[in-house]
Amino acid sequence: MPAQEAQADPHFEHLAADLEQHDFERGCLFGDFGAELSNQSEPLRAHVEAALASWTAAVTELLAQAPTGSPLAPDLLGPLLVDAWEGAVPRAKVTRSRTPLDGFFTALDTLLPA
Repeated sequence: MPAQEAQADPHFEHLAADLEQHDFERGCLFGDFGAELSNQSEPLRAHVEAALASWTAAVTELLAQAPTGSPLAPDLLGPLLVDAWEGAVPRAKVTRSRTPLDGFFTALDTLLPA
């Protein structure tokens, strides 16, 4: 298993466990604010954009630390993972189910092969 998968998977798994622990009623604060308030407050929108950019950069850097075995370069894979996560979270909230998150992890395992 590549070092990045060993690090990226637990990061997202921790986030998934938090969602599950709270019965899928809570989500990503960045995603919630971005979806609900970004068109109402420019300062809030800019803050959420900066926070998502920072998180994306951290995931990308993690992926760049060693070869992943992925056909995607870290600068494509990092944003893709964050965007995919941000899509899976609201679906998990709507379905009150871990199924969308499990789909994310299946894709993660495919993109970061052992």
